[in-house]
Amino acid sequence: MNILKRKMNRILAVLVTGAMAFVMMGTALPAAAHAQETKDYTIEFKAGAEGSINGQSSFSVEVPYEGTLSLNDVEAIPNNSDEYYFTGWNKEIEYTVTKKATYVAQYAKMISKATYRVRYLDTYGNELATQKVVPASVGGNVTVDALTIEGYIVDALAKSTTIAAEGTEIDFVYTPADNPAFETRPGVVPVTGQPGDTGTAATLPGGTTTPGGGGTNPPGDNPPGENIEGRDTPLGQPDEETIDPNETPLANAAKQVGGMANLIMIGVGAVALLAILITAIIVYRKKKARQ
Repeated sequence: MNILKRKMNRILAVLVTGAMAFVMMGTALPAAAHAQETKDYTIEFKAGAEGSINGQSSFSVEVPYEGTLSLNDVEAIPNNSDEYYFTGWNKEIEYTVTKKATYVAQYAKMISKATYRVRYLDTYGNELATQKVVPASVGGNVTVDALTIEGYIVDALAKSTTIAAEGTEIDFVYTPADNPAFETRPGVVPVTGQPGDTGTAATLPGGTTTPGGGGTNPPGDNPPGENIEGRDTPLGQPDEETIDPNETPLANAAKQVGGMANLIMIGVGAVALLAILITAIIVYRKKKARQ
């Protein structure tokens, strides 16, 4: 009887220890996931040898995990606007931040100088931010990123177009965040496209669009603007950032925590039920041995 009792006590101790371990895991996992989600990531913009960003060779911002990246304070300007013009970044901007990133300014040679205008309008045609007039080359392709304006949703985060000899415009149209349905007023021709789309048409005075305003050239219609390849320019190849897997957040951690917590609670309940059952068996056998 003593041998059986000792065995049952050891089993019970193991079960209790396991239950405590499950409870500790249930507490630690949500805390770890939360710590990962609140991690900040460095987003770096490099100007290259032919330009500057805010008067510097590079510019960095810290953005929390799944935070929104704003380019309001990021402007790449060529050192010599008579020789080069800014065409965009080396890769598509990821506005929802989930990892480190580096973006390098891209330039093209100025062949036939022109300008284009960028406007930030509400659906009534009112300007929400100061418009820009930017130098470029006729026939060149440019990509422009939208400004972040508090309380508004923009129709596209970035837009591309081909520069005409004159009259090229890129209009970003904003609607109130509390009333996101587009209600265009008379006299306002918004640029079509969903948030995140590029290659939308640029609006000209009178509501017309630039030829090739979709931002892509038809076969054989190559722009005279000569794009600078990374290996042919002082910019060099864009720096790549390798992320340590230990620094990469669990993208689905927040979604998994709820399901994991439920499984842990079920496991703890099962262990507790088993412990009660074993205790009842021990008590029953003790009583039976005394009879």
